[in-house]
Amino acid sequence: MPPKKRGLLPLQFALKEGGFKEVRQATMAEIHKAKDEAVPAGWNDTDVVKVEWTGSLDWKKPRRGGPKNRGIMRVIVEEEAHYLRDTANTVKGNNKKHVLPVTKMHFLPKGEKRKESEKAKAKRLGTKGSGGWLQGTDCGPKLREVFENSEATKDDLLAAADQYVRPRPHSKYNVKDDCHLVQCGVGGRYLGVGIYYGCVGSTDAVARADAKIQALGNCLSWRDTDNIEKDPIYKRMKRVCPAIQAAARLSLLKKPYKGKKGAGRLDKFTVTVLTAQEKAIQAKYVKECGELGRKPLVDGAEVPSRSFNDVDGGEGRKNHAEAIEGVRQADAETTAVLYSAGIRNHEAKAPGELVAQDVFCDFTKASADLQKEVNDAWRRALREKAEDEKALDCFDRIATEEGLAARFLSEAGARPKSGEAFSEEQIRVIGEHYGFYSFLVGGSAALRTLVLCARYTGDAARNEPHIWTALAGDFYGLAINYQQYCVIEASMRYGMRLRREGKSARRHSDSVPVSAEDSAVGVNADTIRTAGVLSAVRARAIIGDLLILEGKRRASYIAHLRQVLDDAEADDDAAAPMESSERRVSVDESSSSDDSSSSEEEDEAPAAAMDVE
Repeated sequence: MPPKKRGLLPLQFALKEGGFKEVRQATMAEIHKAKDEAVPAGWNDTDVVKVEWTGSLDWKKPRRGGPKNRGIMRVIVEEEAHYLRDTANTVKGNNKKHVLPVTKMHFLPKGEKRKESEKAKAKRLGTKGSGGWLQGTDCGPKLREVFENSEATKDDLLAAADQYVRPRPHSKYNVKDDCHLVQCGVGGRYLGVGIYYGCVGSTDAVARADAKIQALGNCLSWRDTDNIEKDPIYKRMKRVCPAIQAAARLSLLKKPYKGKKGAGRLDKFTVTVLTAQEKAIQAKYVKECGELGRKPLVDGAEVPSRSFNDVDGGEGRKNHAEAIEGVRQADAETTAVLYSAGIRNHEAKAPGELVAQDVFCDFTKASADLQKEVNDAWRRALREKAEDEKALDCFDRIATEEGLAARFLSEAGARPKSGEAFSEEQIRVIGEHYGFYSFLVGGSAALRTLVLCARYTGDAARNEPHIWTALAGDFYGLAINYQQYCVIEASMRYGMRLRREGKSARRHSDSVPVSAEDSAVGVNADTIRTAGVLSAVRARAIIGDLLILEGKRRASYIAHLRQVLDDAEADDDAAAPMESSERRVSVDESSSSDDSSSSEEEDEAPAAAMDVE
């Protein structure tokens, strides 16, 4: 998004003969002459006054609603900022632009500070309530008692917050079928009461859980402190429930715990209440779509999603809402934990959600030094892994010891609160909550299929791959394509070796047993051998899961594969054709070829780099 334009707000003077004139700046004498007042003490008549303005000067209604005029509190006098005694509102001037009448500008004597209203002071400092809490309305007094109990657990806090969460219809919206809407009944110090949360499902459990955290965060924002991070109750929440810390911090920033603020927040769960005229227009539109054979978008145009909240429901993703919701909750808690550890400018997000964090999914975007360290750690993992240990698990252990996760976060923009480099404790915290995983199923991994993500996300994705495809579908596709390439290259090298030995691939694969169930999806002994695996079940998974063929396409593929195998049966006894030069290849060259194709230390030999079991 381009930066907003900065300029000067025109000052408006009334003319004696009628009408107005607009100037970009004026002196103190000119302004107070127009007001028929004396220049306040301390100011010079020749002091130049101007008003800085950010954005467009066009007189139009704000996108988020509200009045068209804008309030001006600060002006520039002789290149120094000074506050007016009272807020001055703009009016519509020439060419439908914002202007500021000089008669509305009331200056304080030079050096005198603006008096804060009692209402504003109470909002900023509270009214000094007892027990370390500020007084306020809808602040959740019963929650304060639980917060003050040092032995209260997360379940105790959530149980107390349940009384402040209630299902309540919204005056402007109707709730969609299979959706639920609840409202938080606790207001924050700066965040208003009545924030809604919604969810899809048979119960309102997900929405209620979010609303409870919101209520607790709003309540905690009323602590009588200038720095919430130094408050003892806030610090204790790091151990009890980090999500409450995150909600309190966001509440003080006037932001809800989850979701965006303002218009569109409830679009997924509600439809706008239509007037009779709007209903008639919609009915006509639906009828015309039916006649044309089109699907009506009665709730508006579809917008590509960039969050788990309203991700595309295709391919069965909506059947796993609970797993994805758990990931979103864990992301918020991870963000809060890292923030408490002094790590700034970082949010734990779903893989692929933030462009700045693409380096987590594609290591080729990292710096050359970091890429080299990752390559060295991967080769070391291939060498040092135990017989019963996967290369991926060994690599994660090595990478965590060397602090590679902290290096990636740094390249994505994360910074320590103080100093230029992360401390040992911060690196430990990052390694504790971030780990290296693979986009591939079953623990298979190659260097180019690795991904860095929050550990909760990676563990959940092992059981639910849709967590990868929801927002990191492109990176997931690259990983799958790379594994297919590995299998194809391994197959070609295996066939080449057999040809050099004067053997037939079909004839020399009979010793590998293949069950009827595996054969039904196109697995044969060659597939097992060329894929470098010892299990027909795993070979079937490679074809069934990773080739991503469904329906007619998959049936067609299997039929074609069977036809190829049947055609090859007739020629089983024929030796594979070879050139005379191939027959003269020495045993040493064959061994060398075999060794090069089975090396586990070079990623350039893809099949060998795959840790497939």
